[in-house]
Order: sequence, then structure tokens, then C-alpha cells
Amino acid sequence: SRMSSEKIQILSGKKVKKNLNIPLSAIPANGKRVVPFSMKGIARGTYKYCVTPRDAALNVGRKYCAALVVK
Repeated sequence: SRMSSEKIQILSGKKVKKNLNIPLSAIPANGKRVVPFSMKGIARGTYKYCVTPRDAALNVGRKYCAALVVK
């Protein structure tokens, strides 16, 4: 099935600053999901943005992380 859910975390070092849980839904045709969210309450600086995918059978995929700069 072309369905997935995602756990998104914004981290400062090892401290979780924000958690987002995206419910199970169809994967877009281009393979890229857009998830709008607010950074309200998050100070300027550099953070880590991590996404952990999970398929419809609840198999957890590899966590992917990237730098996130809040200006």
C-alpha cells in the first residue's frame, strides 16, 4: 500500500523541542509530503529536524535527520 505515517521531532542537542505525529495517509504521487507547522515558542538557532516513517503494517523505517535553522 502507498500509505505511511510519520513522527517528526525538532531537537536541540538531545532535547526534544517539538513533536509532530502525522497520521496514516496516502503518500503523495511525487513521494514528498508537505507538513505545515508552527515554530512558535522555538528560539532562533540551529536545530535538528528528524522524521521517522512507519508504513500501514506498522513497520518503522530509518530515522532521517537534517539541520534546521530558525531565523
